[in-house]
Amino acid sequence: MKLLNSVLEKLAAGDVPNKFTLRMGELIRKAREESGFSQRELAERIYRRQAALSDMENGKMEPNASTLVYLAFNLNKPISYFFPKPFRPDIDIEDLSELEKEILIYARKLNQSDQVKVVAQLRALSEL
Repeated sequence: MKLLNSVLEKLAAGDVPNKFTLRMGELIRKAREESGFSQRELAERIYRRQAALSDMENGKMEPNASTLVYLAFNLNKPISYFFPKPFRPDIDIEDLSELEKEILIYARKLNQSDQVKVVAQLRALSEL
C-alpha cells in the first residue's frame, strides 16, 4: 500500500517519467522512425534541442502544446496520435456523417498498402 501511495503521489506531483510520458515518448519515437528522421533532424524541425527530443522520447519530459503541433505537422500525424489510448479522444460513430461512414466502409475493404495511399490523398486534399 505504501508503494502504491508513493507512485500516486509522484504522478499527482507531475513527476516524470510516468506511464503517460513513457507511452507518449514511445509514440513520438515510433512516428519519427516511420518518417525516417534522425533525432537531430526532427529536433531542428520542431525548434527544440536534440537532448530535449531525446528526453521526450524517453518519457522524461512532456512536450508543450506548440511542440505537439510541430510534431504532428512534421510527422504527418494528428495531434491525438501522440496521446496514449486512455487519453486519446475517441470519435463516436454517431458523430460521423453518412458520407464519412461510407468512406470508412470502403476503406476497410482495402489492403493496408492501399489504405496508406488513400490516407495520403485525403491529407493532401485537406491541406488545399
